[in-house]
Parts: sequence; C-alpha cells; structure tokens
Amino acid sequence: MMFDLMHRDVLVARLEFSRSGRVSGVTSVENPGHLPFGTAPEGIASRERLEEWWHYRSIPSNRVGLRMLLERLGVMASGSLSLQSMGLSL
Repeated sequence: MMFDLMHRDVLVARLEFSRSGRVSGVTSVENPGHLPFGTAPEGIASRERLEEWWHYRSIPSNRVGLRMLLERLGVMASGSLSLQSMGLSL
C-alpha cells in the first residue's frame, strides 16, 4: 500500500507499507527538509529509520485493551490500526 507522508500541506515522501503496518519502502522523497528528525542520516531517507519513527507513533503493544480492540476491528497489529487512521494521533 502506498501513502503520502505529509507535513501539514507539504508532500514530504511517498512510502510503501506492508499489510501489518510496517514501512516497507521509500518510493520517493519530495521535500527532504520536512522529513521527521533523525530519519535521513547523511541527507538520505532511511527506510529503517522511518520504520522506527512510524513504530513509535503507533499505539504501544502493552496498552491495556489493545489486543481486544484489534480483534474486534479485525486488525492484525497496532501499526495497521495507525494506517487505517491515516497516522492520526491525539
């Protein structure tokens, strides 16, 4: 699945995600200056660092009631849940 990573109204990058909600590839970087801090060592977007950044934006796996919520929604992992909400975090 392909998604656009946005910083407000700025297209930052196009990322590929697996069904489990993990970053599986960086298709293109449109505005490298807007990439999340620490995800582009030496000025090159790192899939591994973007995956780590995305992981820490997801609901922690030890959150009370998470497993039950995932089962009810038919979602396999909290990363997938983040994709369904388009990365929205409150």
